[in-house]
Amino acid sequence: MKKTMILAAVAATTFAACAAPLNPKATEADVRAVYAQACAIADAEASYRYANTNGLLQVALRKDLAALRAEIDNHYADLGQGGQWWHCAAYPRMSAIDRAARGLDAAFPKSLALAKRYGSDLYPIAFVDAGCSMDEAVECFGEAVAGCGLAGVGVKYIETNKRAVQKAATKQIRRWLRSQGKSFVSKNGVNPCEEHLSALTAALNAPRLAGLNKWLKDFGCAEIDLSKLPDAAAVNALKEAVLYGDRKMDAAASATLYVCLGVDGYNAFVKEYNGD
Repeated sequence: MKKTMILAAVAATTFAACAAPLNPKATEADVRAVYAQACAIADAEASYRYANTNGLLQVALRKDLAALRAEIDNHYADLGQGGQWWHCAAYPRMSAIDRAARGLDAAFPKSLALAKRYGSDLYPIAFVDAGCSMDEAVECFGEAVAGCGLAGVGVKYIETNKRAVQKAATKQIRRWLRSQGKSFVSKNGVNPCEEHLSALTAALNAPRLAGLNKWLKDFGCAEIDLSKLPDAAAVNALKEAVLYGDRKMDAAASATLYVCLGVDGYNAFVKEYNGD
């Protein structure tokens, strides 16, 4: 019996690895067929892994598959399988399990509150589009920066928060220009906002976000807390640990290095890591 169970687990893993990913435009019948295949895998973790790696969870985000998505969420949550922590609206139960396991509820109170307000996943640009303030966008970015060493919080999440701040900043700069008695209307091909947006981008891309809080203060915005970022010695130790294989280049390590080294420094590190 034990040998049979082992063989079944191996078969399930092989099946999951070999199945072709779902076409994003697959019919509901095809998506449900893959879901049925996932459910047929007895081991809950292997079943979830199959659903994730074969695109089921991603394709089910489509608006026309809302009912199936809720079914999937309830199914895996009932099995105790968490995942998709940022999809707090799309997969609320799985997301809650995943966030609890990673300690993210306490790390992202402002972001989660905005997600609840707007009925959105943790996509800060969606918050900006829905009308959140510049300060709120900055608060979300601050949470992302402070949480960059937590499991699962990777470079992509930092970048999405960064873009949200940039998008919200346009309105903030216009208001600031008006407060200075200046116009934000472009003249002779010159956009008065561009210089200030470029300065913001430079600060967001700088090592340890150097200059960001000054920019925020100058434009009347709330500053972010950078005190939780590791010091230079800790960052160098992390770099060496990754380069020598003592630490995996996982999401947490990547995000920490991305913020602390800045975009150019991080890209140079990735090239060194890859041997380019």
